[in-house]
Amino acid sequence: MRDFRSDLENTWPVLVSAPGGQRQIPIGQLANIKVTRGPSMIRNEDGLLTGYVMWTWPDGTQAAYIEDAGNLILGQG
Repeated sequence: MRDFRSDLENTWPVLVSAPGGQRQIPIGQLANIKVTRGPSMIRNEDGLLTGYVMWTWPDGTQAAYIEDAGNLILGQG
């Protein structure tokens, strides 16, 4: 919703479902959210709007990042 996009701090409490839907976690605990400049575009697949999430992992490999994120979501980290 536009209200969440107008103020960056409003996005932090937005809940993200963990696998299985048994738990919800505020996105502010899962990601560092910041505004950056980049190309403007609208993309769709089969007529439905599509969004992408991009991230970087400065220390380690992509596999290690995914494992760490999974442990955090499952409460094992």
